[in-house]
This record gives sequence, C-alpha cells and structure tokens, in this order.
Amino acid sequence: MEVDSVLVKLVEVGFEWYGKTLFRGFSGVVNPGDRIGLLGRNGAGKTTLLKLISGDLKPTEGIVERARNVKIGFHEQIPERLEISLWEAVRRDLEGIEADRIARSLLKGVGFSEEDWERPVSTLSGGESSKLGLAKLLSKDFDLLLLDEPTNYLDIPNIDWLMERLTKTYTSFIVVSHDRYFLRSLCNTFWEINAGKVWTFRGGFDDYLRKRELLVKSNTRRMENLIKEIERQKHVVEMYKRWNRENFLKQARSREKMIARLEEELSQITIPQNERVAPMSLPIPDRVDYRVLVVENLYVEFDEKKVLEGVTFEINREQKVAILGKNGAGKTTLLKALTGQLLFSGKVEWGRKVKYALVDQMLETLSKDLTILEQFWPRVPEWPDWKVRAYLGRFGFSAGDVEKTPEELSGGEKTRLALALAILENPNVLLLDEPTNHMDLESVQVLEEILKEFKGTVLMISHDRSLVEAVCDRFFVVHNASVMEIDGVDDYLKLFSENAETFETAETEKREDLVDYHRRKKMKNRLKSIKERINALEEMYLEKELTLTRIEKDMKLYSTDHEKLMELDAQREKLLREMEDILKQIDELSSELHDMESVVSGWRLDV
Repeated sequence: MEVDSVLVKLVEVGFEWYGKTLFRGFSGVVNPGDRIGLLGRNGAGKTTLLKLISGDLKPTEGIVERARNVKIGFHEQIPERLEISLWEAVRRDLEGIEADRIARSLLKGVGFSEEDWERPVSTLSGGESSKLGLAKLLSKDFDLLLLDEPTNYLDIPNIDWLMERLTKTYTSFIVVSHDRYFLRSLCNTFWEINAGKVWTFRGGFDDYLRKRELLVKSNTRRMENLIKEIERQKHVVEMYKRWNRENFLKQARSREKMIARLEEELSQITIPQNERVAPMSLPIPDRVDYRVLVVENLYVEFDEKKVLEGVTFEINREQKVAILGKNGAGKTTLLKALTGQLLFSGKVEWGRKVKYALVDQMLETLSKDLTILEQFWPRVPEWPDWKVRAYLGRFGFSAGDVEKTPEELSGGEKTRLALALAILENPNVLLLDEPTNHMDLESVQVLEEILKEFKGTVLMISHDRSLVEAVCDRFFVVHNASVMEIDGVDDYLKLFSENAETFETAETEKREDLVDYHRRKKMKNRLKSIKERINALEEMYLEKELTLTRIEKDMKLYSTDHEKLMELDAQREKLLREMEDILKQIDELSSELHDMESVVSGWRLDV
C-alpha cells in the first residue's frame, strides 16, 4: 500500500508521567529507509516514545502525525496470551501457498524447535512469549516496525537470522536494543533520550559515538565560555556601580541586560550525560594455581533425560571463557553442575585457592529496605565514604543511584549491583549467566570494561556478540548434551547454519583435534615467551646490580659531600625498588612456567 514520503512526523513532542518529565521539545521524522536505533538509560522513556509513535499513548505536549495508510507494527516485550498453539498463532496471519514454509521459518528463526510448535501459547514463559510476539510481528507486512529489545531471549544464531531478515525484508524500523553488534550492523540513524531531550545523530553506530563525543565537548566548552563571560560581565557591573556616576550606572544597566541574555542562552544548553563517577581500580584477586578448573566425563540428567554427557575440558588462570549454545541446550545446567547446585557424575575439580562468585546469587544477600550505599558500608568498614562511592561509580552508579534501594533498581542495574558485590568479595573466578539481559547500552559498556579489567578467570553465558568477542579468549559450545571448544563466534554461526544444523560425529572429532592442536600450540608459544622474558629480566637484573655496585662505590667517595651523597642515596633506593620488582616478576613467571611445564609433560605421557 502506498504511503506518503514521510512515515511519521513528531513536532515539539513531550511526555510527562506522574509529574516526571521524560523528554520535551522533540521534533523529528521517520522516512522510508530509516533504520533508527533508540538509545537511553533504563527508565529514560524509550518504550514510551515507541508507544507515542504507534498511537498507543498520546503526548502531553506536541503532535505526532502519521502518514495516510501507513501500517505500523509494534513488538512489545510481552505479547498477548492466546489459548492456541504456537503454530496457529503464527500461521493464522499468513496466506498463500508459501504460508506453511514462512511459518516454519519464523518459528525456527526466533528459536522454537519443532517439538514446541504444538504447545499452547498460555504455557509460555515471559521470554518465550516475547519470541513468539516477534515471530507474529514478522509474519505481517508493515511500513514501519517498532521493536523493543527484540534480541532479548534470542541466542546468537537467532540474532543473526533476525538481522538478515530485517535487512532483506523491511525498509524502515525503530529498534530499542543494547546489542552493539546488532545496532552497528543495521542502523543508519540514532535517537538518544538523555537529560530530558531526544538527540538525533545521523549515520552508523561508530558515527553516532564520534558525533556524540564531539557534541559533548563542543557544548561543554560553550558552557564554560558563557560562565566565564557572565562572571566577567558581573565584575564589570560591580565596578561601574562602585564608581556611582550616571553614565557608568547606565552602562551597568545595559550590562545587566546582557548578562540576562547570556544566562538565558546558558540555560538552553544541555549535554548528553554519562552518569559515572571518576573510575578507580578493581581489587586484585589472590593468585591461584595455573589449573583453575578440570572437568572430566561430566554427566547430568533430569527426569531420566540426558542433559550433559562426557563433558571434558580444562580452564586455566585468567582465561575468560564464553559459553555459547541455543536456548535450552544446557548452558545454565553446566554452570550449576560446576558450582555443586545439582547432582552429577564425573569429575569437577577446582584448583587450590580458587574462590568463585556466582553473580546472580549476590542479590540474595541484600536487604530490601536499605539503600545501596548503606548496604556497602558494613562490607568495607575501613573504606572512607568517598572510596565506597567511587567504587560504586566504577559500576555505573551515580551519586543519586547509590541512594536507591534494590527494589527501585531496573533489571540491568541489579545485575551491575550484583557484579559490584561479587568483585568486592575478591573472587578469582566470576560466573555469569546472561548478564546483559534487561541492560541498557551504557550498562553493557560498563560491564565490558569491568570484565576486561578483572584480573581473574571468567565463565560467562551470553548472547551478546560484541561483549564476548571483546572480553573472551576461549569459546565453548553446548550442543546435543556435549561441550566442545571452537575458535570464535563466526565458527559458532557456521555450526548452526542451514547446511550444518547438527554436529556430525566425524566433523566434531576433527574439529576437537584441530582446537586441541591450536590450544597446545598456543601454550607452547606462551612457554617460549615466558622463558625469553625470564632471560631478559635476569640480564636486566645483572645490569642494575653492576650499577648498584658503582653507586655504592661513589657514595664512599663522596661521603663528605652531603648534597651529592643525598643524590646518590636517592638513586640507590630507586634502583633497589626496581631490582625488587624484577625479582618479583621473575618469581611469578617461574611459578607460571612450572605449572605450564607440568601440563605439557602430561601431554607427553598421553601420547
């Protein structure tokens, strides 16, 4: 059906909810071909703006105009409940000879297996209902799609399928998402709700980041210059008034009018805010043995149904592991088995001095009535107030956020709080299960920075491609009750492409051999690197030892020259600290070398 050239036009739109203004004065258009990423912190008003565009809500100020005959489809996070099967819910909206094929493609695409298709819609969980809502939405023709966190509850192959379908089928959409890979791959415009405004940035995701940074710098500089000019003019006015002559008083009144104009201009300037406190370093966890976790022939079953079988792997110090797999494959079951939360057979052996933290469980230790700040003080009584606030700021909590109780937090904020609590207990292993669900984009970026900086081992289940690629150096796939290691997300997508929906035994063994070869080669390269580094440090130590001998001789020579003696003593102390640091590095590397040589010698015995 033909529509006007502009699909939706917003003129000075604002919305107020129970006395709180979410945004004001937004004017913008949605044209055919626009693929808009809608960004903002949790609670900023992203879903509200989608509902204003769809017509489900009316703006408290301004106008929303929709093109004649425009068809708008809205995917909400929880769709209606229906007393029919999944298959009927999707199939009934389709017509023609391709209807069955399209219904199958949609249900598979969002992650439902064929055995689920006859389930009543009323039996679905919230996440499953959201996936069905997405399939129903994609079964119809719309001029504009409004998508609210469509990648929540989808695993990586399903997200890849959704990106391909949106690219090929729909010309215009507005999407709320925290998935940076998804946004970077699809969107050509970004709207950000921040500081009571909706900001528009044309271009791809990297253009958005660059333009946003320039805007912040430009407006900050403009504000600073205006403040300086207002202060200067006020000083001039005071000077004119002190002179108390008619012509100077007239000049003062004129300057006061200028100041009022400048203050009005200053009040109109707003800047997109990143509400973070100045960063501080994370606690450094205690050092553990090289082998952190050894799993051999792990077997788990539920109701006589095999969930995991023959699972064997090893995780070493400071490795960061992504656990991938389709929904229901057994990823969470694996974490629970590793942490003793369910019965299993086989071997799960954690290394000596390992202290792991299950991030999801940390919130259970909180009181509902105390603020975040009040709950952190007793945990670190030796910390001053500013340090507690700075630590919480490291996890994205502003000065206002720390005064909230846990019940006032969004889902993403609760995950960040759980991570802050976990790391405060100084674990050397972090276990995370889908940490980005319900997070906003800023929270995901905070999470990534934290996990990259964390000096311990990480095991993380996640469907966020950008996050796992930025943080993780090993990748496991859970499929058909087994766990295998692959080289990265691209390999994972190949394994679940249309031409490789299942793992063939021969291919699995071949891949496992290849991965094992690469892992051993990587370890041998690391062994070589450590030995070379130890040799270099020993040579450096000998050089500094010779320098120390020379300085000590000079100190005897200049024993009566107080000024020279002080200079030489400072050089000596600095040199001793450097030598101590070199010995510490040699000791740590030698320990790692010993652990790795034990592993490599074990390989030789296996041959």
